[in-house]
Amino acid sequence: MSRLTQLVRKYRNSRAAQKNAFAYYSVRLPDGSLTMPGADWEMSAHPVFLGAKSFLTDTFGDQLEGKSILDLGCLEGGFSVEFARLGMRATGLEVRTSNVKKCFYLKSKLGLPNLNFVQDDCWNFKQYGNSFDVIFCSGLLYHLSEPRKFIGMLADSCNHLILDTHYATVENDHETLKLDEVATHEGLSGRWYREYEDGKDNRNDNAHWNSWGNTRSFWPYKDEVLRALESAGFKGINDSYFPRHDFQRFMVTGHK
Repeated sequence: MSRLTQLVRKYRNSRAAQKNAFAYYSVRLPDGSLTMPGADWEMSAHPVFLGAKSFLTDTFGDQLEGKSILDLGCLEGGFSVEFARLGMRATGLEVRTSNVKKCFYLKSKLGLPNLNFVQDDCWNFKQYGNSFDVIFCSGLLYHLSEPRKFIGMLADSCNHLILDTHYATVENDHETLKLDEVATHEGLSGRWYREYEDGKDNRNDNAHWNSWGNTRSFWPYKDEVLRALESAGFKGINDSYFPRHDFQRFMVTGHK
């Protein structure tokens, strides 16, 4: 487990988190305060953001300002904020009301006209544009029951993709992930992950680290994720911007 993951989980379970609206993203506000008071990190230094920023800089150089980016499943809006601070036209899409309230709190405090949020299911993202310069999909794909179908939708809707996701392994050596036996789904090999117990509400607004609308999600193997990206039409596929090794997770980028 990375140090940042440990810090976030420690804060989330602390008394401070219970009193404060934000429990996942530590955003610096104009008055110098953080949305997670007492946190010793902030979103501008988040390793996933830094990896994404490196890709964006390499891709667009000094032409980044004004480029459109869609942040899918944006949670509390932290990544969307940092993209807007780079000068991009950032739209964060989030389904849970409890998270969306935090997103609009950020918008009200930051005064960034190029920052917007919408509340909707991720499967409806095409309603908000079908030609984004960049789609940022972090922490979402592994919550879906049809990841390959979703990758196809991403390919139809952007010029560049930044994907940060978990993946299954043949060995299934990470016990805490509790993945099922090897299976084939959508033509991809991987494992099913149970998001909710049978009979539980799979649209739970408080289940921030779970899926929305599906009881199980499918995790393809890493090479199968890459194959799905390639077959969807992405080129220049690169997983070197943030070579993370914890929790069977990686960041991969590509372009159309």
